[in-house]
Amino acid sequence: MNKKAIVLFAIISLILVGCQHGSGLSSKKLGAIAGGAAGAITGYFASDENKELYALGGAVAGAWLGGKIGQYLEEKDQQKMTETSQKAMITGEKHTWSNSENKVSGSAEVVDETTETAEVEVTVLKDRVQTVPPLDMIGEPYAVSSNLKVRGGPGTDYKVVDRLAKGMTVDIIGKVQGKQWLMTGSNQTGTGFVHMNYVQKVPVDQREASHAMAVAPAEKTEVQTVAAKRTCRTVKQIIITEDGSEREEEITACQGPNGWEPI
Repeated sequence: MNKKAIVLFAIISLILVGCQHGSGLSSKKLGAIAGGAAGAITGYFASDENKELYALGGAVAGAWLGGKIGQYLEEKDQQKMTETSQKAMITGEKHTWSNSENKVSGSAEVVDETTETAEVEVTVLKDRVQTVPPLDMIGEPYAVSSNLKVRGGPGTDYKVVDRLAKGMTVDIIGKVQGKQWLMTGSNQTGTGFVHMNYVQKVPVDQREASHAMAVAPAEKTEVQTVAAKRTCRTVKQIIITEDGSEREEEITACQGPNGWEPI
């Protein structure tokens, strides 16, 4: 099966899954599924290069709009609203956008924030991660500031399982509670631990879309349930349409292994 067929199959599967389970979902979550599918299709045909990358990014991003508010926006404005909502969720600050061509504008701001302890499932590479201690969830990219050893656990007494070069970007799943160690990840899978003194969070405006990579075979991974502390935020999305009317909707997301995940 060629790459194009694989991506289109993934898009169709996303739509079918949403329809199959539609009877048990709220209209808001159905909107998110529709938004994700639409985002995937839009992303796939948006560029002649890195189509798989855009499709996967579109599917994730589309779920951030969903609901009813997206129906009042054109494709380009949907993308702006999605980006604005994601930035507001990550930074906790208000973000705005506008389209000078059609006079449509929008904003997103956090209206509620809570911190909770919950059981979170984390997939890890069995041959590299020796332990998964309680975590403070992060789910964001970090830049490596110096050549760095990745260890199988949160301490120098654990074996070295990988090395990162200065200048690389690595996904951070979470911080080990009570220690200055971070769990690294790749393609939604935990890969080891690094000391937090040698990495820095990548600013939101400097982040790039991640390239789609093959998922590790199931026999090489295991899912561990850990007690994790995570922040949940509710963002209010507001748009002002061409006729001057105002629409609003709220979306709630919590920190997870792969970033801020809408719930």
